[in-house]
Formats: sequence, C-alpha cells, structure tokens
Amino acid sequence: MTTPLYDEESSTKRPPASERAIKRLANVVVTDDMRNMDGNKMCAICFESHILGSFATRLPCQHIFCRDCIEQWLRKECSCPHCRYELPTSNPVFEASRKKRMRARPPRFTLGMLRLLRVGELTRLCETLEVDTRQCVDKNDLLRTLENSRKIKIIDKRSTSAAFVDDDAFDEDEKIAGERWTEERLRGVRAKKLKLMMKKFHLSPRGCVTKSEIIRKLVEAQNNALS
Repeated sequence: MTTPLYDEESSTKRPPASERAIKRLANVVVTDDMRNMDGNKMCAICFESHILGSFATRLPCQHIFCRDCIEQWLRKECSCPHCRYELPTSNPVFEASRKKRMRARPPRFTLGMLRLLRVGELTRLCETLEVDTRQCVDKNDLLRTLENSRKIKIIDKRSTSAAFVDDDAFDEDEKIAGERWTEERLRGVRAKKLKLMMKKFHLSPRGCVTKSEIIRKLVEAQNNALS
C-alpha cells in the first residue's frame, strides 16, 4: 500500500501517528509528580480525572491520557491533544518537517520523572530522539546520555546528580532521616534492596506484600524517626 503524500502548504491537519509509535507508548502508574505537571490533572480527551495510583498512557512530552482515548486520537492525527507535540508518522514528506520542528521542542522531564522511567522506556525514548546509546551499558548510562544529548529539557534545576543515584548508595551508615527517603526516591530502588533496607533498620516486613507497601513502611519509619 502506497503512503499518501502530504502537502504542508495545503493541509491544515496533521497525519496519523504511525502504528509503531502508538504501540511503543508507555503505560505508567500515575504519581503526584505526573499529576503536578501542567495539563495532567485529567485526560484532555475525555476529561476524566487521573487518580493517583491508576494507569495512564504517557506521550514523549510527558502528558498522560487514558489508553483508549489517546490511541483513537493518534490514529487521526499525530499530535498531543494538550501541547501539540508531534509523534512519528508513516508519511516521509511530513516526517522531514516534523523532525525539524521537534528538535526545537524537546520532551520535558523533572529529574524525578526521568529517574522513574524503566530501561525499556529510556531506550525507546533514545530511539525516538535519535540519541546514540551504543556506549550505554546500564540505566545510569542511559540517563546521563539523554541529559548530555540536549534533546530533552529538565524542567527543574535541582542537582543533576539526584537523577543518577545507584541502588547501592544506601550504605551501612545511612539512617532513617533527611529528605532522601521520599516515596519518589524509593520507587527507583529494586524491591530486593528495599527489603535489605528494612532488615538493616530492624523493620518488620509483616503486612508488606507489594513494593509499594514496603516503600510506605520505610517512609512511615522515616517520618516517625524525624517526629
């Protein structure tokens, strides 16, 4: 089947996103960090509120939507309903100008949101932005490569080292205190490491079945220690 030509001068509508781009969109669990971003309190298509802990689909611009809503939308046109960020299409004529426009509109992240991306999501983001990852061997390499590429925009200016914290940073001398143990911070730590932290600080794992329950117990212990 031949891809229809796209005439930018005569067309006022963007072509649909490619099926590959749609299928590669990330399904995420809604966090406070996501909801606090402009336009993310509700799905801009159906106007349903995004509930903390529920599932949503995230675009490269970091706006989130109901999965069914955004898939239907993107099969009509390739742009984000909120900010008009354009996803890849199957139209070679449109793609040339789209890539040029999107270079001037890099995806936006807070450091916390960037850290919470899984390796697969980071890899797909690098592919979409045409970032070379051949020298990357782990998640921290991907994070550093993305930031150094200048193809993303960090929308908070806290120390960039906060985005690249290895799980083993929790050493034997660390105490339950300070701001390091936020729920956002602990979501980036493997469940096995979280259980070791509980054991280290003599916290009972009773009642903790999921990773979220372990995180809540650690944060509660921190709050009690600081109160």
